[in-house]
Amino acid sequence: MKKTVSLFLALLIALSGLLTGCGETAEQSADEGPSSPEVSATPGAEDLPEEALETEAGLTKDDLPDDLDFGGETITIHIRNGDNYNPTGNCIMEMTVEELNGELLNDAIFNRNVTVEERLNVKLDPYSPFEWTRYGEAVNEIRSSVRSGEDRFDIIAGWCNSDLASLALEDCFLDMKDAPYLDLEKPWWNQALVGKNIMGSKQFFVTGESNILSSLGSAFSVFVNEALETDFQLEKLSNYVDEGTWTIDKMAEIVEQVHVDLNGDGKMDSANDRFGIVLIGTLSADAFYASLDLHQVEVDGDGTATYSPQTERINTALEKLCNLYYNNPGTFGWAPTYSREVFVEKRTLMTIDYIEASREEFRNLEDPYYIIPTPKLDETQEQYYAYIFNNLTVLSVPVTNQNTDATYATMEALSSESFFNVTPVFFNDCMQNKYSRSETTTRMLEIIRAGCYVDYEYIYGALFSRPAYIFRDLLADKSSDSASWIARHQKTIRKQIEKAMEGLTD
Repeated sequence: MKKTVSLFLALLIALSGLLTGCGETAEQSADEGPSSPEVSATPGAEDLPEEALETEAGLTKDDLPDDLDFGGETITIHIRNGDNYNPTGNCIMEMTVEELNGELLNDAIFNRNVTVEERLNVKLDPYSPFEWTRYGEAVNEIRSSVRSGEDRFDIIAGWCNSDLASLALEDCFLDMKDAPYLDLEKPWWNQALVGKNIMGSKQFFVTGESNILSSLGSAFSVFVNEALETDFQLEKLSNYVDEGTWTIDKMAEIVEQVHVDLNGDGKMDSANDRFGIVLIGTLSADAFYASLDLHQVEVDGDGTATYSPQTERINTALEKLCNLYYNNPGTFGWAPTYSREVFVEKRTLMTIDYIEASREEFRNLEDPYYIIPTPKLDETQEQYYAYIFNNLTVLSVPVTNQNTDATYATMEALSSESFFNVTPVFFNDCMQNKYSRSETTTRMLEIIRAGCYVDYEYIYGALFSRPAYIFRDLLADKSSDSASWIARHQKTIRKQIEKAMEGLTD
């Protein structure tokens, strides 16, 4: 992991310098049009110094044979549409863009796809008919095509927080564990998903750098207003991260120091006052569940799942969170989505949000800010974890696919090319704001990326009552009684898991 992360950091630092130098060129190309109908001048791996492309293990790109040629085979990708048919939305854009437009991230993705098509002699054919409120129809469409034996789709770029997992139990997807051309140990594949989401010894879903916008872009982190940090004479919060002492208790301690009744009405309210932290309801609850390293479902080496909740750890964590949400004077808890405005208005020291927010909502923030990981439960926790929001795209291959070699090679090439030529551009784009692009944020991004976490309970949770939503349920009710929640749900969850395991062995 350390080698992989170091490579990413080298790429990010090197490419950030190149992009800073070519920012004017990119801006000009937006006005004058791209210099070529097929390729733009977006910097990529070929522009980086050689030392930025290698780890101690000698990693340079992927291991696909140089002479692969699939004769112009069409690779149809069923893309879930979570952006209301917006062609520049994350779910579609991460897989395909229509044309060069002079924007660095758009052009990097376009160039990636052209490179893969030319390299493998394939033609990518994106298909995205259903926006997220109709994704059930998309799942039914995939199911129907498989049941009819129709070789309609080659890759399913699906929504993990849906009934997609049910299709695995219905024998709709191929096991990719030993698929040709896929090297799932390479850094462009998310190792949490690869290593911890085997079901019945089978690998039905993977995700990687080709899904950068819905994976790393959706990783939750803590945004810190550096100006407020200075105003309140606080130690730099990133120091606690470096020391390994950034815990939920440390967060609560700092939050309590930052609360100001700005309008003098004797009460703290979101519209007028200043807080230590703003928490966005269910989203923050999910972020903490992963961040504090909590689990209810265990999976053994054979991919057999059992319901074995960490009762004591969950109870300890929930009590701390209830106090943070509802008993800490510096917390604006269970906030609606407009909490982002509170951060922009310099009325909170911290907020928890996607990394993507720095590329969108916080892009024009006037105050300097930086990003740190969400906290650990205690100092004994080995590492920081970042919850990837449940809009994550996962890749699977239908059993009706008659072009598996071309499909797997395309998946590997898309993720490899993304690792070197899209991911650094994406993070540079996230740090375009002059305040967030700093050595501190770059270092913290390395830590966050290393801990990006895709739990079994999110990928397959729809099959067994979504146990990972325990914090959503209880924090919404201002309850810390996790024992009663587990007691109420455990019988049903166990039966559902047993049924799922049986379905894989039938």
